[in-house]
Amino acid sequence: MCSALMMPVHLCEVVTRNAAAAVLARQHGPRWPWNGAFRRRLPTSSSTSPRTVLEQLASRVTDTPGIVANLPMVFWQQLFTCRFDSTLWIPALSRVLQHAPSAHPSAVRKAIHADIGRIR
Repeated sequence: MCSALMMPVHLCEVVTRNAAAAVLARQHGPRWPWNGAFRRRLPTSSSTSPRTVLEQLASRVTDTPGIVANLPMVFWQQLFTCRFDSTLWIPALSRVLQHAPSAHPSAVRKAIHADIGRIR
């Protein structure tokens, strides 16, 4: 069963990270992984926190596509928390995920966060 689900899970991860990366690039520029204002908004609760993971990766990888491809799914899930509603999701969700339900962007964002958690 695991092998049967690998392709759909992989596609979900790629679609999610590419959509989120597009929003980040639109909001913070193409070198968003090195944008200090964005990085300061990321949670820092542990050594595996999104900020720590991004900072460690950005110190080794020099191009944004390389960082996008190497960030773990938990990083992308953390972008779908309410802390990013006003800066990322309310202004951009309908443009980036054009086939998402027509509910309020924060409701769609919350559902995406929950779905990613179930997939992880």
